[in-house]
Amino acid sequence: MLKAHRVAWVVYYGKWPKGQIDHINGDRADNRIGNLRDVNSSKNSRNSKMKSNNTSGHNGIYWYERYGKWQVSGGADGRKKHIGYFEDLEDAIAARAEFNRQNGYSERHGSEAAA
Repeated sequence: MLKAHRVAWVVYYGKWPKGQIDHINGDRADNRIGNLRDVNSSKNSRNSKMKSNNTSGHNGIYWYERYGKWQVSGGADGRKKHIGYFEDLEDAIAARAEFNRQNGYSERHGSEAAA
């Protein structure tokens, strides 16, 4: 089955995308050509919404029961990176935000739960 965003891409550009089609604003129903970009899976995931099973309210931040701290991680250079453990959620959020800035995540990454 062909996806509408891929068809829009080929109609506009005259060739199939090399990678995945990312909806820049996160709205998968918005297939305006200005909202679409051809990216690899890593770049596409850096513009993703928060997963529906997230319990901290922030991407890459999890309660680590064994240490009684917030564990922060993220993806960069094709690998999962451990950022650290934090007693305060606010410190964990700040660390992940800095990681996101340094590693090219979009500002809307993790902004709302995915359906």
